[in-house]
Amino acid sequence: MPDFDPSDSDHQRLSDLTDQIIDTTNNTLRKALFEQLKTEFARHDQRVEHSPFTGTQRADHAHIKGLIEAIDDTSLSSDMWIEKIGELRNALYMHRMGRTQA
Repeated sequence: MPDFDPSDSDHQRLSDLTDQIIDTTNNTLRKALFEQLKTEFARHDQRVEHSPFTGTQRADHAHIKGLIEAIDDTSLSSDMWIEKIGELRNALYMHRMGRTQA
């Protein structure tokens, strides 16, 4: 059983942003959406830091932060960039469903 509400609007918004990033081929828009995703994840992460969530959710967050950092370190023009966004989308989905992956 998940230790958080899987219908949480933060999780849905983050998933929607990864879908939008993948669905567009415009690199300027991709970068802007990714910056928005980073900001929204940071806000969400802060709320979790100050909540009674379990270590599992915090471990998921650490994994997601690592993916975000890896994407930040990858050239937007690289095929690896969008591949890593796909990995992030999967990690967010697993987190949202309460399945650990860290």
